[in-house]
Amino acid sequence: MSRVAVDLVSEPLDKGIFAPVVEACRRHNCYVATSTQEKVPQKEGWFFHTGFIMGPEGLVLRSPKAQAQSAPSVAYLRDIKDEYKSIFGENSIMPVAKTPIGTLACFVEGEAEVLEASRLLASKGAEVILHTSMEDDEIPWTALKQAIGFQCHVFLLTGATSRLIYADNPAGEWAGGSATIIGPDGRLLAEKGGQDEGYAVANIDLAAIDAAREKFGRNTVPAWDLYTDLYSQ
Repeated sequence: MSRVAVDLVSEPLDKGIFAPVVEACRRHNCYVATSTQEKVPQKEGWFFHTGFIMGPEGLVLRSPKAQAQSAPSVAYLRDIKDEYKSIFGENSIMPVAKTPIGTLACFVEGEAEVLEASRLLASKGAEVILHTSMEDDEIPWTALKQAIGFQCHVFLLTGATSRLIYADNPAGEWAGGSATIIGPDGRLLAEKGGQDEGYAVANIDLAAIDAAREKFGRNTVPAWDLYTDLYSQ
């Protein structure tokens, strides 16, 4: 990380610098989720903090922040949603993608604080939400992530920043938080916390989603018609 203007560090996602990631995904038959400051060629002056997923097939999806706070120069979809959809398509905001390992979605950092974001992705059929995060101790992150898994009946995989490195602090400082895997019943399946780099590993059985919905869905799946009407009042 560096304390510089967003326009100096932003890149289009289709630029060649991401080609090695795609090639690695093809070699290992895997998917990678991360985030970046994105420059949008279609619109001068737009910069997004975008979560994206790459896999053997290339760029699987991109999902710019909708409303959660980011750098001052970053645009939020809540402020430009109509113009954004006119450029990128009707279903471009918080998309999901069907893949051989399940229907994937992603969001960045504080978007996890907005329950409607997770609800929306689940309503679109997301089975696994990939969450790239930077966490601190002001928010009960583990409880929040478990609530998302339980209330939305999705697997939530969070990769947390381990260390912040700046030009004036090359040794870096601990970012806090933990990498976690949450099941669709809200259980913590794996966690890697602390100041050392590492990873969390767990088996993901998509059949557990249907089992959780059958067991808890009477209470957890919203009565959409009721709430949609009330929201519009």
